[in-house]
Amino acid sequence: VWWVRRLYALTTPNTTAATNRRERRILVFIKNLFYSYMTQDEFFKRYKYDLTSDKIGTGAPGSVYKAFDTVGNRYIALKISEVKSGGEKKQNLPDELSLSGEQAGHRNVAKYESVHTFQLPSGTYDFAVMPFYPSGNLNTLLQNNITDQKSRESIAIQLLDGLEFLHQHGIIHRNLKPSNILMEVDTTGEETVFIPKIADFSLSKLSDPDNKNRFEGTTLQYSSPEQLKGEQLRFNTDLWSWAVISYLLLTGKELFASDSGQGE
Repeated sequence: VWWVRRLYALTTPNTTAATNRRERRILVFIKNLFYSYMTQDEFFKRYKYDLTSDKIGTGAPGSVYKAFDTVGNRYIALKISEVKSGGEKKQNLPDELSLSGEQAGHRNVAKYESVHTFQLPSGTYDFAVMPFYPSGNLNTLLQNNITDQKSRESIAIQLLDGLEFLHQHGIIHRNLKPSNILMEVDTTGEETVFIPKIADFSLSKLSDPDNKNRFEGTTLQYSSPEQLKGEQLRFNTDLWSWAVISYLLLTGKELFASDSGQGE
């Protein structure tokens, strides 16, 4: 009875509950629970991928695979992350869904379509279903040097639009870098259009004065000074990262060098 009343309140316009960001995260989770539930057998019959040949990315939060959706007749990106217990609580894929799912309406923010958790012989894992972008991420485009100066400027401005949208919803990304920016490339018109999608919310947080920042898993050359020093973070920590990325976009050179391979 409680969650029915809560759900009603969250979906009723002009209520205090409807403006509460944390409660709206609960709403995203409930919607995912009701509309995206699949058994383990149903899930693996629907999404087909090979652990060896279909891996397209990896990082601290988990690995990403290109999978075929046999029901939707399309390719999707499947992010897989092991659920670990003990120690300080880490951001998990349902947390990422609740953060990104609420912002799914903005074209410069990547969306998670659903997240499923299954117990496998090797452990418990989260499986996040996301759109697949065959052009890869911003790193790929820059390495192949396939964007002209006008397109590079457009990408920088669009990223700023996406960040503004996230910040309006109280979200600090905390790990903005080229490899976390997926690229949609539209070639249907007379000119090729590049649309960046801010992705990977594994380190993202809701803005909260009580949140304590600590340096974890971010990439050195894109991290703000306060982030490196473990100080309290504000929205402008993302603007620092955006400025470093924009410098790379506009000049073709890294603003800061790093011996770490995390930026790749």
